[in-house]
Amino acid sequence: MKTLFLILLSAVAFSSCSSSKNSSKNLSKDYKENPCEDARYLKLKEMKMSDMTGAESEYFKTKTIKCEDYERRAKTKLTTIDVIVVSSILVAIALLVATVNSLGTH
Repeated sequence: MKTLFLILLSAVAFSSCSSSKNSSKNLSKDYKENPCEDARYLKLKEMKMSDMTGAESEYFKTKTIKCEDYERRAKTKLTTIDVIVVSSILVAIALLVATVNSLGTH
């Protein structure tokens, strides 16, 4: 029975690690494409809107919208990863409690 418990616990632990790794890869790809870190955008961010040309102003507005969208998606992805990790921990605890209860009744 203890062997079964260890196998189940290992399976839960490894499955949560692999899903976190996959999510991390997706996040790192997104961070490479982060519109908030665009060099031109950062330079325009330091300027006053009244000092920008029409093209600079349009570029700045477009990048601001993309940056806000990016930050919202990144936050959602991190929240999803947190849910996966917490769920895996709860499953492991439930398996532990079930195993202890089954050992105690015999």
